[in-house]
Amino acid sequence: MGAFAFDSCGLTNSLSKIPGCKMVMLQEAVPLEELWASIEKHWQARQAVAASQAALSDRAQQQRAVQKRLLMRFKDRQPGSLAHLELLLAETFDQLIDLGELLMLISLP
Repeated sequence: MGAFAFDSCGLTNSLSKIPGCKMVMLQEAVPLEELWASIEKHWQARQAVAASQAALSDRAQQQRAVQKRLLMRFKDRQPGSLAHLELLLAETFDQLIDLGELLMLISLP
């Protein structure tokens, strides 16, 4: 097997140096299985981050809606029971915290 040279300008089969390109030389075949496994793992991590960000955005929207509804109830002359809104506000806040922590754990470096 011949030597392969990879550089930042593209794959070259000659060992000549091109100015401004970094070169990596391999004496054997490129480990494609490991490369594809690494790419797949990175893709799954990006998908998990995107899903967590979407869920966090949804919970933040829900939090704002509950807060707005609570403010409207406080402005009423005779507000009804606020227990269900207080519970929803607390649960949404807990979910926001949990999703934020999850996102910090799975964020890409």
